[in-house]
Amino acid sequence: MLNSLRRRNVNVRSFWRTLTRPYSSVSEPKSISLHPITPLSRSALFVLVLLFLVIFASRVYRLPTLNMEKDEAWSVWITMGNLQQAIDWTPYDWPPGHTIFVYFWRALTGITPFGLRMSTILTMLVTAALLFAVTRRLFGVKAGIMSVLAFSALGYVLFLSTILRAYTLILALFILSLWLMLRYFERPSIWRGVLLGLTLTVMFYIHTTTVIGMAMLALLSLLLFRAPRRWFTLWLLPGIIVAALCVPYLIANFYVVGIKNQNVAKFVPFVPTEVRIVNHYLDYLGQQPALFAALFIIATALLLDRWRVRRQVITLLIWMLMPLVLVFPLAPVDAFNPRHLSWVMVGLALWIGWGLSLLPRPALIAAALVLALVGFDRIPLERYEPIPRLPFVNIFEELRTEWRGGDAILMDLICKDCIPIDAEEWDYFVRAYFPNGLPFITPAQLATNQYRRVWYVSTKGKETPETFASVQQSRGMIGTIGPDTFLFRLYEAPIDPQGILFENGMRFHGAELLNDVNLSLVWREGDTVRIRIFWSVDAPVTLDYSEGSYLWDRAKGVIAQRDDPPLVLNGPTATSQWIPGQIYIEERTLKLAYPLTTGDYDIMLSLYHFSDGVRISAPGVTQDNLLPLGTIYVKAW
Repeated sequence: MLNSLRRRNVNVRSFWRTLTRPYSSVSEPKSISLHPITPLSRSALFVLVLLFLVIFASRVYRLPTLNMEKDEAWSVWITMGNLQQAIDWTPYDWPPGHTIFVYFWRALTGITPFGLRMSTILTMLVTAALLFAVTRRLFGVKAGIMSVLAFSALGYVLFLSTILRAYTLILALFILSLWLMLRYFERPSIWRGVLLGLTLTVMFYIHTTTVIGMAMLALLSLLLFRAPRRWFTLWLLPGIIVAALCVPYLIANFYVVGIKNQNVAKFVPFVPTEVRIVNHYLDYLGQQPALFAALFIIATALLLDRWRVRRQVITLLIWMLMPLVLVFPLAPVDAFNPRHLSWVMVGLALWIGWGLSLLPRPALIAAALVLALVGFDRIPLERYEPIPRLPFVNIFEELRTEWRGGDAILMDLICKDCIPIDAEEWDYFVRAYFPNGLPFITPAQLATNQYRRVWYVSTKGKETPETFASVQQSRGMIGTIGPDTFLFRLYEAPIDPQGILFENGMRFHGAELLNDVNLSLVWREGDTVRIRIFWSVDAPVTLDYSEGSYLWDRAKGVIAQRDDPPLVLNGPTATSQWIPGQIYIEERTLKLAYPLTTGDYDIMLSLYHFSDGVRISAPGVTQDNLLPLGTIYVKAW
């Protein structure tokens, strides 16, 4: 028994020495020679800085007008509680890693789409830096730069690096794991093995499908390093760490998955295998499949000409062709898609970058410029997302500038073939753009006439007739925001429902100085005043009348003037075509004179027919038949 214990102790010590001693001390030689880590030249540093700026610019310029997909809104919405609630609300088929990441990023930057998506773009920069580090060790500096350019220009990488989802973070962790694996296998040590195991664990807790990427890393290490027995021994430590930290999570969540799946009916449509594979690779390439095919062919020709590095070539070929194998086990469970196999793009970028680095200098520079420009190409969202994105970002950006206190929203989106709009999308965007909330009203509340300005939201042509009619009653449409499929129409009731009747039959229902509504308490010389005026007619008017708007100095009289037909927003400008009972809304502008002296000035309105220019009278007009609309204060030096 004593001898048995001694033999076991020897085995443990042998295993410990195997892990801690350098790889070079083993009699079995390394299969590949990694490039040494040396300081980068100034020219290489300059190119890298420029490259990262290009990558950043090619993403960030899209954000102000790039709408969010439903899953992005959901990813933020579930973090709007405490941390434990955010973890509890995480979808059952996702570990909580990305939710925790978004929770703390939202606490740092707020919940606006721009600030949240910056986390993905910054993660993309980290991913690019890691990819350069890996490619530099394998193939050199030039290959590293070209690989980063090729990777960042791929259409699907553009897509993933502009959405608030976990996939760019997964790519960063995969490449980090690859870099740690190379270092670990080059010079094994306990701490390098532990760090690799912890990185793989973090990757698992972002998404469970990353186990496929872990298996790929294990295969890559076997292909790159000649030592099957040592390969198994070295993977023991990271494997034990991953198993110990991840298996309990899997066991604990079997029950939750079982409960959730009772209400989930999954249907995976049949698609021929060859079609799946072709579409899979086309998804990676995005808008430029022909360009990337040409670059791939050029890189292949250059690499095969250097067949002396055949092991690396074979490794990358197997890496890029793995979807041909994985389609069979993954397609039936709806997991065969670029999101879950995004690591394939890393191999594709390494192949293209390594091959192009062998080009002559002029051709190399030309290829780099082309790839940099492709990074600014359009993202084919219609290819990647089955449900079109609703333009919440575009609409709420504009709505925030047009919204006034007292406005209300009336939704009329109940139709079978309307684009589905989830309640959490509304909740998130209202919180992001209107922290104090927005009033949503029902048709019954609309009938009380408490709300003068109502934003009516519907799909054009598919409105509920009764609701649509009630919105239009005694209101005029001022403007619209958004496409016909998700249209915001602003209806505004007149300021003075009774109004002032002019002698020609036109009824004036009040006016507002729009600048003043937006808290412009003082004007400058030469400024432009916007005026909104409400009209109706009691009976059909036979003539087409004109209006004059005036800047009135109480000592000098008229000092600025503009004459036009009524500039109606929701109807004809010819008053002879106006219909009794309808509210007509017009917007006029009046440019203030220059120079002016500091003081108060009146804005006046007149109504006349162009044939004689005689101003028409009405109750409340001055002795010059001018109707006062308001007073402004001008500050001059």
